[in-house]
Amino acid sequence: MKRIIWSLATGLILISCIPSYYKDGPNCHHAINIVNNSDIALYTGRYNDPNYAPYIYRKRVMPHSVSSPALTSSGCFEDLFRDGTYLITFFDAKVIDYLDANTPAGVQRPYDQAVLYNVYITLEDMQHSNWTVTFPPEDSSSIPE
Repeated sequence: MKRIIWSLATGLILISCIPSYYKDGPNCHHAINIVNNSDIALYTGRYNDPNYAPYIYRKRVMPHSVSSPALTSSGCFEDLFRDGTYLITFFDAKVIDYLDANTPAGVQRPYDQAVLYNVYITLEDMQHSNWTVTFPPEDSSSIPE
């Protein structure tokens, strides 16, 4: 009986030591890092149609910091580049938090007010940048003040 209990306890300990995250491989990445070189806190996500609610990753990227990882996937991000590009939307975190706190339940929140920039990235862009995206982008002339 002691042997069975000892074996079960050892097995549970070993199983609990298995990491709960996925390891990246050369052709499979589960995370994208964000470098925020701006003076405002950001959320990232996907938003390209104002008729639908955006998907917002609720991990705040603080000003002048690196969030590692900021975007995660249980699958490989490489699989999301089937159409050639992947959209990342940068949101003003302060505006998102305000809209969430002050918009009545059942009313669609005007998240388009919080969009700072949409960037379409390619798989080659990500491989070249070591799976890191920087805000504001080098060509930030189109970002509203």
